[in-house]
Amino acid sequence: MGTATAVTVLADPIQDPTPANSPVELVARVKSWLTCPADPIERLRFATIADDLGWLDGDSVADLLDQPVDRFGGAYAQLSAYSLVVLAVAELVRHGVAPVGRERLLRTIRQQVRNELVHVPPYLSTLWLVPATAEERTAVHVGALLLSRCGEATRPWLPPSLPDHGRFLIVGSEATAPAATAHPFAAHHRCAGVTDFTHLAIHSPATC
Repeated sequence: MGTATAVTVLADPIQDPTPANSPVELVARVKSWLTCPADPIERLRFATIADDLGWLDGDSVADLLDQPVDRFGGAYAQLSAYSLVVLAVAELVRHGVAPVGRERLLRTIRQQVRNELVHVPPYLSTLWLVPATAEERTAVHVGALLLSRCGEATRPWLPPSLPDHGRFLIVGSEATAPAATAHPFAAHHRCAGVTDFTHLAIHSPATC
């Protein structure tokens, strides 16, 4: 008679399908920081952009934003989408990944913001948003539109020189905080300080 042999089967550990730092979870975290648009169509568009960013498909987001009338049946109201893209792309890059078509996507947003700022009435006093590094170029465009919609005349400032008039605010991010605080313009008497784009986007009523 043979001797029975006990066999121990080791089951594979259950894997979390969406690890905490997966692109899907990173974008979901950023989305939770923002107020979803109240309009049902805008809310659906907002969710679709978040989904595409989670799959690192920046080209699909650029295609959506680049249509005057999109597949959801209406002209876009972009502020919430712009803020989501800027914050999500920065968070993804901070974790070592980036959407396919990232540069095209950010360039599309900057161009659309410039087109919208043309229609904002001029004011005697302008607040200039100065990027702490080149990575904040899109953030200062979107931030300028956010603050302009809230009633403060604001424009992005991209030249390496000091703005020649008006106050200016240096815009950094969590990843560039040292560069923002050490910015050569930070101690200037017309500098209104340093801020994070996240603060602008989350606390501006224009995103609602």
